[in-house]
Amino acid sequence: MRMLLPMMALGLTAMAGSPVQAGPKPPIPVIRTIGCSPGIFWSDVINTTNKVVPAGAVVTVHGKEVPWTVTLKVQSDLLPAQSIKFADAPPAIVHCTAQAKWYPDDL
Repeated sequence: MRMLLPMMALGLTAMAGSPVQAGPKPPIPVIRTIGCSPGIFWSDVINTTNKVVPAGAVVTVHGKEVPWTVTLKVQSDLLPAQSIKFADAPPAIVHCTAQAKWYPDDL
């Protein structure tokens, strides 16, 4: 009763048994690390996983030697061992990393 007195003095009341309703959970993305090969005229992103990267997934490529990032959208399903060519990387890029990200509910 002592805890309720200050609340009652402020005009607040406690409702026993009324749980707080959480909103909808945010969607969880699928993220896969895939291969990348920088080149002089063309660079490649290679699906090095044993899973299909679906059309609509976003692939982000980062250079390791200097700050450089390019984002690609997969136009059709990227099967395992399949690659996508994109415009060349800067000459300073010798190594790169790539990640594919998609939300299962959005595809």
